[in-house]
This record gives sequence, structure tokens and C-alpha cells, in this order.
Amino acid sequence: MPNAIVKATPHGVILMTIVPNTRTDAQGRFVLAGLLPVQTHLSAGKEEDFYPAAWSNFWDDPGAAEVEVPAGGEVSGLTIKLSPAGRLNVRAKDAITGEPVDAITVHLERVGSPNRSISGSSLGNSWLIPTVPVRVCVQARGFQPAWYGANGTIEGSEVITLSPRQILTFVIAISPLQ
Repeated sequence: MPNAIVKATPHGVILMTIVPNTRTDAQGRFVLAGLLPVQTHLSAGKEEDFYPAAWSNFWDDPGAAEVEVPAGGEVSGLTIKLSPAGRLNVRAKDAITGEPVDAITVHLERVGSPNRSISGSSLGNSWLIPTVPVRVCVQARGFQPAWYGANGTIEGSEVITLSPRQILTFVIAISPLQ
């Protein structure tokens, strides 16, 4: 895959640390120099083409590989398989006024085993999600959290399963705290 981002994270590196990274060439090949001689997690992604940057535990390691980098040596011939995801665009509105609520946090929870979740804010609240069942909760300061579904509770939440490259956009009404 041309122009995919590849990152190398040595075991024991603290999250939010700058890690070696590069882009693949026109044939999907890449070179990373200066890696530490330790067990290293390689991951690849191209989010604009629906291939997630699977740096978190929300994914089942699509686009990832573990390698042992030898001291003074190199590792070659690696293939990292990428699988397309679906895109979820989440918006929120005030349940009383109907006005948009812009500063939201989205909580995505995988349904079934393994039970995993991820939360955060992203630019435009657009998320690549695995093609497995998930539930979605929206939170905002001054509002009650609401799950996507009939009544906004986790019990009434709807499970969402997207196909590869499918885009789903929805608006969740959230109620101000009383």
C-alpha cells in the first residue's frame, strides 16, 4: 500500500513518546533506521483510505507485527497486513434546545469477547472502527452521558456493526444535567 504510515514502538516505551516512523513507497515498502535492539511493535495504517492506525488495544492487531531487532543488525522481508475498517461520524445535540454540542467525548465499546473500549475526542468526531459489533456513548461537560439507541441508556443501546469502508453518521441527543 503506497503512502501508509509505519511506526516502530520498542517495548517499554512510554505512550505519547515520539517513535520512529516513515511512509511506504509506491510499492508499499518501507525502511526504518536507528531502531533499538529490542522487541519492537510495528504498526501501519492509512486512515484516509479506511485502514486504521491500530496503535491502541481496541484493535485485534490489524496492521501490526512484533519483531526482535538484533544488536547491530537489521530485519527485512516483513509483511504487515492491513484490513479496512468502517467510519463512524458522531455528532451530539442538546436534547432541550436542539443546538449542536461541539465539545464531546466518544466512548466506543466492543460487544462480546474480547471486551475492549476506547474513549477520546477526535477531529470532527470521526472514528475508524473495527467491523465487529460496538456500542457508542457520548459525553459532554454539563450533560448526562447518552448511549446510541432508543432511550440513551446502555440497556437500550443499539449495537452497530459496520462493513469495511461503510460510513455511518448519526446525532445523539444529550440532556443537560439537572
